[in-house]
Amino acid sequence: MKKLLFVGSLMFLGMAFLIGMNEAGEKKSKYTTKEIMAKDMKGGLLNKVTSGKATEADKADLIELFTALHDNTPKKGEADSWKSKTDALLAAAKSGDNKALKSAADCTGCHKAHK
Repeated sequence: MKKLLFVGSLMFLGMAFLIGMNEAGEKKSKYTTKEIMAKDMKGGLLNKVTSGKATEADKADLIELFTALHDNTPKKGEADSWKSKTDALLAAAKSGDNKALKSAADCTGCHKAHK
């Protein structure tokens, strides 16, 4: 009985160690994709920036949110596709080119591949 308890405890500690190592290896994003979509897309921040009505703080918020989006993993689809799409969004947001930002914010293309 003691041996079974000991082996069970070791297995539990081993699993906890492996889970902890996996989480330490992954880069955690500040926001979930759902939160980002609610603030950027549905919340109107992207439209505010692309229309030219945004403040510098709004632009900084958009860059922060797109950085977090880039750090997230997609629900489905290939990681390379996700990285290239989010790279384009982030680069366009950082450049201040509203035309490029509108083009990079291809909701349908991203949702077909990753939602």
